[in-house]
Amino acid sequence: MPLDITRNIDRFEGEDTFQFTLTMTVSRPSTVAFVVYNTDGSTLAPETVQVSSNWAVESGTTTGLFYMNRVLPTSVGFYTYMWRAWDSSSRPYTNRGEFEVIRTEPHSFYTYGTRVEVMKRARQLIGRGDITERDIRPHMEAGDGWIDSKIGVRVSVPLSPVPGWAREMSNRMAIYFLYQSYYSGQKTDEPPAVVRQFDKDNEFLDGVVEGKYSLVGETEVVAITGGIEGGVPAFGRSDVEKQEIDTDITDFEDSQRD
Repeated sequence: MPLDITRNIDRFEGEDTFQFTLTMTVSRPSTVAFVVYNTDGSTLAPETVQVSSNWAVESGTTTGLFYMNRVLPTSVGFYTYMWRAWDSSSRPYTNRGEFEVIRTEPHSFYTYGTRVEVMKRARQLIGRGDITERDIRPHMEAGDGWIDSKIGVRVSVPLSPVPGWAREMSNRMAIYFLYQSYYSGQKTDEPPAVVRQFDKDNEFLDGVVEGKYSLVGETEVVAITGGIEGGVPAFGRSDVEKQEIDTDITDFEDSQRD
């Protein structure tokens, strides 16, 4: 059965202090080193406040138990660390790990939707209380991009002001994309309500493009390719009876037949 990997990676708040531990009670090492690597794989220097105290310490009560109090990085991302120990014969022992730095704080980015609303739904659906605004950002932007790519051939995008239907649709699509990212490989079926609503939203967007629905207050885009000298104009996807005829073009075409 697939594992919920996201729950097995420690998540810490940026600029917090965490105690990393190494236990080697069977064979006590002579020397122990602790290193944290940056998101690009380079060695991460300790914070200024810890420059003079950046070393591993053995517990005073348990021989072979080492700990390291490390001030965590500021930037959001995945980091790795390594315990490196040597015994009296200089044989090395390596122990590696990984952790993620998050920032549970307001994060500003443009979206049609409501970040707080998506956060609440995401935490309930995914079952994680530590989902942040940075976590939901790519999924909200994907939802907005989906909407714009659909109706962009019909109206000017991004929509401004944002109508109520677009705001709520953005929220729903963000949840759909977020669920796909987190659980698509672990569960065979998405929540029926989420999938059903996604299909309905796409049906509405397709209807807008086809001219079945009118977006009141939005500026319609008239897209023409070609021209009198370059070829026959190609109009939008509206029904024939909804399209207007350019009399200049028809008069020119009639003159060509004379």
